[in-house]
Amino acid sequence: MTKYTAADAEQAFIDNDPLVFVNTTTCKQFSFAIAIAGVAEPVSFSSFETLSQLQKRIPELVLMPESAAQALRPTSHHLPWTEITAQRFNELAAIACPLQIGHGVGGCEAFMTPAEVAGNVAHYCAKYEGRFFECRDDASFNSRMILAGIRSAFFTGNKAA
Repeated sequence: MTKYTAADAEQAFIDNDPLVFVNTTTCKQFSFAIAIAGVAEPVSFSSFETLSQLQKRIPELVLMPESAAQALRPTSHHLPWTEITAQRFNELAAIACPLQIGHGVGGCEAFMTPAEVAGNVAHYCAKYEGRFFECRDDASFNSRMILAGIRSAFFTGNKAA
């Protein structure tokens, strides 16, 4: 198993294939990995714990590039976060009775609709910092997971990617 450093995590964001913590039993992504000053290993974006700390609670977690994690997914119905236009965002909100997930968590407004491609897959849409995004993933995301996904996919630090 590859051992990643905080510098690897930072470079992975630059290379547009961020490191992620993945549960190898369920193939679900747990969190994105980020680099923070003073810590040699990447830490979880959601809990600021290293892999070894997380593995005390969830032994089946591993750290890998997002592209490798996507390859583990059992279905092709999942789609990564992509940027969309305001018009598409508004159309999606208007045509499908959206279920509100969160408004204002970290400045992110998001909603989900059931995806019509598979049973436990949802279509997520979000507005963050004046930009609009969508993805399809497991119907278990909360507003913090949505914000983490958008930030890691499109924002590095405080600068837009």
